[in-house]
Amino acid sequence: MTTVTALTTLTLLALAGCGTETGRESDGAAEAGSAVSTDLPLTDVRWSIESLSVDGKKTAAPAGASVEIDSKGKASAQTGCNSIGAQVTIDGDTITVGEKSQTMMGCPKELEAFEKALGGAFGGKLKAKVDDKKLTLTTDGGDSIALTAEKPGNLGCNGFSASAKVAGSTITFGPLKSTKRLCPEPGMSVERELTKVLKGQVTYEVHHRELTLKAADGEGLSAGAGAAAK
Repeated sequence: MTTVTALTTLTLLALAGCGTETGRESDGAAEAGSAVSTDLPLTDVRWSIESLSVDGKKTAAPAGASVEIDSKGKASAQTGCNSIGAQVTIDGDTITVGEKSQTMMGCPKELEAFEKALGGAFGGKLKAKVDDKKLTLTTDGGDSIALTAEKPGNLGCNGFSASAKVAGSTITFGPLKSTKRLCPEPGMSVERELTKVLKGQVTYEVHHRELTLKAADGEGLSAGAGAAAK
């Protein structure tokens, strides 16, 4: 079992967060492929949640909290413990969040409170404002979510990307695309071991700030959440 920390940790958590959770879509949600109509750079970006402002009270987000919306209007929010999925429509600077589904893992009280606040703020019609790499989502009632675009993932030296579909306790990774730079040891060896795990279907477990992935052959890795990338 390989233990991974720092920037590599963040990218592995980002991969897991890019998956999809099975859930019902609201009857009013747009069909996939027709849900996005905007000039704002909102989609296909992993947005790290910095803070929530609800009823005038600002709360810092826990490590690993994020929101991502793909080009077909599929939204995935990570709370630091559970995942929230929804189909959304985007029209100009307005995001309309449809019916949401959520995993139901038991979380520490502080995370439970954050999840409840996020679930309330990330719903209905939201106004989106993008300023450089900062995104603010604001409800009609004035509550808001402050987010920052995360840097692209890397394995410690090379950049990489892959699709990831989450279903139950498994993640299925698509083909891993990576740059081909030569890296000093032990970084090169670590990258080779990581790419062996990030293939096909793996099982995963999340315990607060730690993600564990395990391949069918028993190889795996454990990653602890660090500070959000700026």
